[in-house]
Amino acid sequence: MAKRKKSTEPKPELAKSKPKEPALSHGAFQLTMWVIILGLVAQLAMALIAYPSLPERIASSWAGRIIPGRTHPAWIVFVFFPGAQVFLLVLALFPRVTNAAGRRVMEIGKAAGLIALALLLTALHSGVFRLQ
Repeated sequence: MAKRKKSTEPKPELAKSKPKEPALSHGAFQLTMWVIILGLVAQLAMALIAYPSLPERIASSWAGRIIPGRTHPAWIVFVFFPGAQVFLLVLALFPRVTNAAGRRVMEIGKAAGLIALALLLTALHSGVFRLQ
């Protein structure tokens, strides 16, 4: 077998790539805030409309039986979902980053996650109308 010639050319250095910086946007911050606030208003309106007509206790698990296995007081409907929405609002209000103009900016991925959670909580809370 023939021997290989050793190359005298220098090997190119592999450039170490820096991790991508997350995309930051003031518009994402504003959109997130509006969606969460509108979701909170909708949840409070739903709770105020539905709460008076709810039974004293609401079934929360059936575990494959006709009779509910566990029940919770009706005020949970009024407090839990809007409370979770307020928690999302607090998370969104205090982003870690501001831009050069001093405006709050948010990562696009974080904004999308918070918007999805806010919409999910509002959709789940709308299920209270099926209990009436």
